[in-house]
Amino acid sequence: MFNSSFACEVDTRVGNHWSRFNTCLQRQLSKVHPTLYDSIQKIYTQRVRFESKRAELFANFKASHRGNVRKPPNCVDWVLTLEELHTYGEMDSTLVIKEWNNVAVKADQITGTKALAVRNILSIPNPDAKDALVAHVLEFQWESCAFTEDTLGSKKIWVGYAPRGASKAWNERMKVTDQSCLLMIKNVHNTFAKTPFPIRRKVSKVDLENIAMQAAVVLSLKREVQDLLPISDMILTERWVNKFADADPRVVTEVEMVLSEKQERFAVRDIPTLCTIMDAHSGLCPLPDPTKIMIEKGDLEKSLFELQMKQMEYDLQAWQVFRHKLQTYTTTAHQTKMNWHMTAYKDNQETIKHHLSNVSRFASFDNVEVETNILKFISDIEGHFQITRGQLAFEVRETPATRG
Repeated sequence: MFNSSFACEVDTRVGNHWSRFNTCLQRQLSKVHPTLYDSIQKIYTQRVRFESKRAELFANFKASHRGNVRKPPNCVDWVLTLEELHTYGEMDSTLVIKEWNNVAVKADQITGTKALAVRNILSIPNPDAKDALVAHVLEFQWESCAFTEDTLGSKKIWVGYAPRGASKAWNERMKVTDQSCLLMIKNVHNTFAKTPFPIRRKVSKVDLENIAMQAAVVLSLKREVQDLLPISDMILTERWVNKFADADPRVVTEVEMVLSEKQERFAVRDIPTLCTIMDAHSGLCPLPDPTKIMIEKGDLEKSLFELQMKQMEYDLQAWQVFRHKLQTYTTTAHQTKMNWHMTAYKDNQETIKHHLSNVSRFASFDNVEVETNILKFISDIEGHFQITRGQLAFEVRETPATRG
């Protein structure tokens, strides 16, 4: 038993192959293999009727998950199928996915990054961006295209995302819009198409997020140029936007350099490509209003004074830090020096004690029988150190305690 989609697929394959046979080959086949020739003249199928388009969808997708010839539907297949269901009144895509998850096995359910990717693609407000994504997948096939479900599931590449961490002006420039989303897909498609087949790789999540920011910056800088000079959209689109969409190495490198620095005093003329375009059209710029020039001059003087005040405050803070470090260094050096002297004093004291305990003996006597006691003390020392009396040096002092 065949379902309707599988019958259509078989019929298409046979028709495509049969169209390659010319009349001569048909005649030869009918003579060599008449049974085979007769069998391919007609293919009979049985149509399976379903109660709704949703039931037919679930049956086909279950068959895709089971077989080896048909591949499981990817996130883009799900988006196209859900949009087709919209034409039959199935407007709630979330409900359709929920019911699919209830009847499908766990490995086939739409969850995690795949669910995020489906939701993100369905919510693309720019139909051109969605068509460009689908066209890329259809051209290269899902397994060999530049995108993955993980990259398409990132919220940082879709409309409305505004990064944080940089200045207010740069955060506004990097905000993803519907046009920048289309520009991102074109850049990825052309970069992927220009890459030789043996070295083609899928775009990583981080790289795709960076390309999304670059595309947003390209369109923001285009608007900033038009605020300064009356340059038409056609010229800027052709010489700036389309070059980024075509993955021009020079323009891509310039945008990457600007994004890596994010300077506060950035001006659109800092980009060589935009500077060339602006120089070619600078004669079209009207003369500025003298009153506006005076106002800008006053603002400039005010900004210069504020800058000088900030520099003085910085110098004062630097001087205070220097004094504190110098005082800390002086105190630490003095403390280290005193500690060294104390350690040396203790070491010398221990050395003297050790020396005296090894080579000297001290004794005290009363006035009674002083000479006898001294001679006995000398004899003990000679016996202890095993030396002669000629090698022995001794001194006898009279202390106040031993006098008369």
